[in-house]
Amino acid sequence: MAYKRNTKHGKNSYRNYDKRSRDKKATKMFSPKSKSASHVTVVLRPNEDPMRAIKRFLKKCKNERIVEQVRERQHYMKPSKKRRIAEKNRKRTIQKLQRDQESR
Repeated sequence: MAYKRNTKHGKNSYRNYDKRSRDKKATKMFSPKSKSASHVTVVLRPNEDPMRAIKRFLKKCKNERIVEQVRERQHYMKPSKKRRIAEKNRKRTIQKLQRDQESR
C-alpha cells in the first residue's frame, strides 16, 4: 500500500520549500554589522601607492569579519558549544579587566 504524501500545503509544497531555503541562505550572506551584503571594494586614489590600497582592503575585510565568518561556517558547531565558548571568553575578559584594575 502506497502512502499519501503530505499535501497540506498544496501540490508545489517542495518548490516553495526550496525558495524559502534559498532566501535564508541569502540573508546569511549579510555581515553582522550592517544589513547589506558585504562587497568590499577599494578604489585606487590619485597618486596612491598600490600597497596602501591593499592595506585599506585588508582593513575593510577585518572590519567586516569576512575571514572569521568563513572559518566559523567551515564546520557545524552545536549551539550548546557556542554558548560554552562564549561564556569562557566572557570569563577571560572579566579576569583580564580585573588584573588591569589591580595593577593600577
